[in-house]
Amino acid sequence: MSEKRPAAIPFLDWYGIWPSHRKIERDGVVWSQDPPRGVRLSIEPAEKSEIFFAGEREWEERSNLNINTVLFENGRYRLWYGVNKVDDAAQSFVCYAESEDGFAWQRPELGLVAYKGSTRNNILCAREEFHLGSIFADPAAPPEERYKGIMPRGQYYRDGKLDPDMDKKRFKELLVAMDLGGVAAEERRRKLEIRQAVHGSVSADGIHWRNLDEPILDVGNTALDTHNLGAFDREAGKYVAYLRGHIERRRLVRRAEGSDFRRLEDPRPCLMCDPQDPIDDDIYNSCYCPYPGRSLHLMFPSFYHRIESTVDIQLAVSRDGYLWSRPERKPIIDLSGEEGAYGTLYASPNLIGLDSGEWRLPFVANRHRHDFRERG
Repeated sequence: MSEKRPAAIPFLDWYGIWPSHRKIERDGVVWSQDPPRGVRLSIEPAEKSEIFFAGEREWEERSNLNINTVLFENGRYRLWYGVNKVDDAAQSFVCYAESEDGFAWQRPELGLVAYKGSTRNNILCAREEFHLGSIFADPAAPPEERYKGIMPRGQYYRDGKLDPDMDKKRFKELLVAMDLGGVAAEERRRKLEIRQAVHGSVSADGIHWRNLDEPILDVGNTALDTHNLGAFDREAGKYVAYLRGHIERRRLVRRAEGSDFRRLEDPRPCLMCDPQDPIDDDIYNSCYCPYPGRSLHLMFPSFYHRIESTVDIQLAVSRDGYLWSRPERKPIIDLSGEEGAYGTLYASPNLIGLDSGEWRLPFVANRHRHDFRERG
């Protein structure tokens, strides 16, 4: 595979399509110029490939594998992925793999982290060591900061004071206890907070990282419990982050930006469910991807359908990264599978063009529904 990108121009919206023109002459003659009839925008459902990556090493066993980022550089795929053990955060890692075709993967021995006494593994770091939830290449950066990563970090506050001993389990226990005790939602939010900040890391090669001294964005008492993404917007010349947001407990996507990676401006909502969507829908994560080679922007957001407790992947499009639209209200990657329906799907960047004119987009598929009940 070469570095070529498909030459086809995607139909994202009606802009670029001649809308026609109609005129009535003084003598009553009516004419129109090339009226566009029989044209409509339609989502072409994606075809699912075979499984392209699965756990096979000891440190990947009994873990959730999450795709942080896939980049295609110099004729090879580069994959940063999370190995997350729900019951053992100390054994959760960020790992690295490479491939020539996107299916046969090599796990290089990085020699960075000891696992059971040996550094002969592809573990890049402990999950909490660097801020690598999302990674992107920065063409405007000096060589030592060509790669950048972002990751939200939360701190627990109780009655307005930092509680360093609080953890997620204890936080939820206290929330439930207050709820059962009749404490109003507004009072619960005042007494118990998770104050979130987005942190950054930089690297020359995507392997050896260092953390920035200060957070790049403080978002306060809000949830960022999803795949929050960073990127460099070439057209705008700005660093951007697509983050989780909420309006009245309904999830949405926010965009933050800045000319300096070390200081982003406050985020604003940019994509949310609208009156054309079912009333029980939320947007879970953005899967923002710049369209390769063109000044276009795509999202492959995961839509959470609360009543069915399922999550599928839809398509959103933009010409500037601020104003987004959706051609149709249906999945581009649905829940169908050869061995029965999936329960939840989550896509990750990036969209990669093939010489055939087709595209690849990585996603994780789970058999369980959002509330962890098995399908069927």
